[in-house]
Amino acid sequence: MPWETWGNIGINPEADRSRHHCAAQTGYAPATLDVLWTSAEPSFTLIYEGNGRYKTRQEEMFKAQHYFYIFLMYIHTYPEEDKMIDILETQRIKTGRKSFYKYILSLGRRWATYIDLIRWEDRLCPMNHHAYFPVDVTVIWDTTCFRIRKPRDWTHSRYVVNGERNTTVAFRCLHGHCSGPEI
Repeated sequence: MPWETWGNIGINPEADRSRHHCAAQTGYAPATLDVLWTSAEPSFTLIYEGNGRYKTRQEEMFKAQHYFYIFLMYIHTYPEEDKMIDILETQRIKTGRKSFYKYILSLGRRWATYIDLIRWEDRLCPMNHHAYFPVDVTVIWDTTCFRIRKPRDWTHSRYVVNGERNTTVAFRCLHGHCSGPEI
């Protein structure tokens, strides 16, 4: 099927103060979206029927690509549930909390079980090093912040609140080495 170009999917590209509105909305450049779409397409061209069952989409095929785009928008922006309807939107689809969780997130979860983009042989090779990590480091974990609890006293919260998303993070230390911000 001839899919739309990524630049034609995002809503109001002229409003973004960026030459690359796809990256501003999803966190990925169009070339990267093409690579991700090759693994995501089989999952997003399905329709969730409920009870863990899926069937192949026969109509409105454009929804597959738009749902994928919205899924990445969600991961990139993590909008509050009451603001989803204003943020998770493409040229042809506007989705709210219920439809996002029922249709899009279920397809995203399915895709997550089939993603095969990490080359584990290279990633876990003992010689996989970088100038910043010259020895014994083969992986870096990236995390995202979710609100756990917001301290009432700023004396404490200034150390645990991420200013960008106003989210509280927790740190967990294992064996005396701090593992970084975690949920």
